[in-house]
Amino acid sequence: MDLNRLFPLSFFLFLFLACLPVQAGTESIMDKANRLIEEKKYVEAVKTLESPELIRNGEAQFILYVAYEYGKGVAVDKSQSLHRLFISAYLGYPPAVEAMSIFADHGALDIQRNEAAKTFWEEEYYRLVDQ
Repeated sequence: MDLNRLFPLSFFLFLFLACLPVQAGTESIMDKANRLIEEKKYVEAVKTLESPELIRNGEAQFILYVAYEYGKGVAVDKSQSLHRLFISAYLGYPPAVEAMSIFADHGALDIQRNEAAKTFWEEEYYRLVDQ
């Protein structure tokens, strides 16, 4: 067989196979975490949600906020809870943004230091993302 014809053919075959959808049996990390939560396997769910792939996922960070706030799968940790809420809000996840708005309206956040807090959490977010 002529190698000049074989190379383009194998290249297009590779592209075709690379563009095929992932097999239906695989689940995303978020799907796995949500399944574990539905099964009430909170410890495993938290471990899954804390994977580096989900640091930029507002929903995952919000679920971690709830886990740390109420001790689902981890010990109650108000500092870690707020940390996750701020990251989720910074990522624009609507429930987190709404929660931050409610906290601000009720004086739970120090309005005088909002700009400093925003700068701090932006830096913290980028620090986590760059790890």
